[in-house]
Amino acid sequence: MHFVAGYDIPSQKRIRVVISSDMANEADDHAAVAEALLSPSFEIEALLAAHFGRPGSRDESRQEISRLLELFGIGDDIVFDGADMAFSGSNGSNSSPASHRIASEALKDDERKLFILALGPLTDIAAALLEEPAVAKKSTLVWVGGESYPDGGWEYNLANDPAAANIVFSSGMEIWQIPRKTYAMMAVGIAELYVRLHGHGAVSAFILDRVLEWNMLPSGTYRSGEAWTFGDSSAVGVLIYPHPYDWKVWPAPVVGKDLWYVGSSGKGNVRVLERIDSRLVLEDLFSKLSLAASGHFVPS
Repeated sequence: MHFVAGYDIPSQKRIRVVISSDMANEADDHAAVAEALLSPSFEIEALLAAHFGRPGSRDESRQEISRLLELFGIGDDIVFDGADMAFSGSNGSNSSPASHRIASEALKDDERKLFILALGPLTDIAAALLEEPAVAKKSTLVWVGGESYPDGGWEYNLANDPAAANIVFSSGMEIWQIPRKTYAMMAVGIAELYVRLHGHGAVSAFILDRVLEWNMLPSGTYRSGEAWTFGDSSAVGVLIYPHPYDWKVWPAPVVGKDLWYVGSSGKGNVRVLERIDSRLVLEDLFSKLSLAASGHFVPS
């Protein structure tokens, strides 16, 4: 499905997209998925509910995704459950409706590659690659996760399934990685969020409420209380504007102890984003939410 906007885009620019989201984990997934849904160049083939490292987290993510879709007036038949735990090996035991959906969409008879936006752990992408290795040649992964090159290190999305990351890095698939140093550039003030989202429709209110709720939790004490980071929106941003001069290519790594990069998998390269135009991405989000609230977007 995709939204038809009040303005036209070239039909040949439409891309096929699947989004894997651990939406209940934090407040930034909501903004990223909303922006993707409202991007007329995106044909959203599926939303995948991802775990975030603890029992029951996958189901919590699905509930949040379904709530967001309800506010858009969209049914949740495009939502598919991912694995409910991190990868434990290379035997395909983490297969799920989400991994099956990735495989079926990647191998669909369509000349366009599938873009897989991973906003959390890589569990379901790894499972899809083990089910159907041809997924590697038929899709491009855009992953918000991992630490900067060449050293690597601890990062939340990577830490929630490092075994899956190694499966993906050794698959030979095209990978666009947005590491923490880069996605942290997606900072936005709470005051600005209130000004730009308050009174601009139910979806904007939902995103704002989630940020305000999370901002008051003890787990958010490392933040100042005056700002948030919409890091996951960076994955949407690089498809809206390709940032052609802001990437560096590195050999696909092996993730070792303590999540350091310990050499190369020998299976191709990773395209790593070093800078993102946060203003462009955030203004695109705010503008689309405002247009949606005034009836300029209709689902198709």
